[in-house]
Amino acid sequence: TCARDVAAALYGRELGEQQDCDELMHRLSLLLQEGLSEVPGRPFQALQQGFRRLFVGATCEARLKAAPGTNGGEEGFSPIHPESEDAGRKQFLSIPVQQGNRTVTQALEDFTSWSSTGGTDIKWTQECFRTVPPFLCFASRQVSAFEWEEALNLTRFIAPSSPSMQRRRFERSRMLHIQTDLRDWLQRLGVAYDFLAKANDNCNGSLAARAKAHSDLIAQGEEDLKPIVEKVAELERSVGDGFDEQSLEEFVRGVVDAATLRRVLHGDLGVDSVKKLADLLFDGGVSTETLHRLVKEGALTQAVADGIASKLKARWDEQHAHMYDLHAIIVYQGLGQVGHYIAFIRQADGRYLCFDDEQVSEHADAAAVRADVAERGSEAYPASVRMVVYCRRGCCEPLELGACQAPAASNGATTNGLKHPSSAEGPAADEANGGEQRE
Repeated sequence: TCARDVAAALYGRELGEQQDCDELMHRLSLLLQEGLSEVPGRPFQALQQGFRRLFVGATCEARLKAAPGTNGGEEGFSPIHPESEDAGRKQFLSIPVQQGNRTVTQALEDFTSWSSTGGTDIKWTQECFRTVPPFLCFASRQVSAFEWEEALNLTRFIAPSSPSMQRRRFERSRMLHIQTDLRDWLQRLGVAYDFLAKANDNCNGSLAARAKAHSDLIAQGEEDLKPIVEKVAELERSVGDGFDEQSLEEFVRGVVDAATLRRVLHGDLGVDSVKKLADLLFDGGVSTETLHRLVKEGALTQAVADGIASKLKARWDEQHAHMYDLHAIIVYQGLGQVGHYIAFIRQADGRYLCFDDEQVSEHADAAAVRADVAERGSEAYPASVRMVVYCRRGCCEPLELGACQAPAASNGATTNGLKHPSSAEGPAADEANGGEQRE
């Protein structure tokens, strides 16, 4: 069986030379989970299991009935988690890149952040990762200019966080929603004011009072927006990289004495947090020249510098425990149904092979791929990234994060068009639901 035979089974008479990559992936998943499951003898069971293992992820949904108080404490912040493993298990094949996302990391932020439902009972929901597949796909269905990262750090989206950090993340999401709503409202008011001002001119000023009231409302709205923007910035600083951090004093305890802490770290370096210390002395997992200089100048002994570097290295490793590397980029050149797909696949040595129908060319690195994509596009015939695929660093097995609550029977939950694997029968379903956890 060749790829075209599979595509013919998926699309039938719709089969053309070019197919949307995200849609093709979902149709292939449905074929494997439903169509091929009916074949007597289950000859495609290994293929089904392999596809699920490599590409299918799962989340559970946390819910919040009401926004907690605004005093900054943890009281009132009580997310509701699923009562059973399968009741909260929803599968995904790809993470959507939303309009306005400028990076893949922003798409991850949107996918896992708290969202307002607009409902009367459940006010907020959040998707929490349960299973992260070794190949993680991000899909965009619009012409977009988002930037893709060569490496993706999923650690802060996966690692457990304290109630305090969870609360701060929720508050940031809530304030960002308010900020967005106010800005949308002001934008619409501005458009309405332009029409009202034009009508006032045509009425010889008879609508001047209404136009003035409308202008005052816009001005008041802009004033109301300012403290919201300030609060968002404050919460961004508070959340930082999304990791719980010790105080600087706790972090260097046993390595730096109180006098050196005050004189060198607080005084000479102006450092008051672990993050600032790391940014200044430890870049990309390697000690910076600043740390070596402090030893040369006698501000720190070599033993103290080594102790600081060791702690910063452990912190770096912990915060980069779950890394994904760029594997493939799929680009659509054109508009609507008139266009052409091109794929760039990363090789083990860092080079990229470009597959453009029968033509295969080579690019030295990611910068060359970016240049190629930019060169292909034009205003009339744009080239935009439609899917980015990342591969888990050092492992081709799913990252299993465990259940939110105790396991129970499946309810067949779906998301992104996928059925829960327990809807399949036999060993494939047994492996999906009760298989050994890999990490």
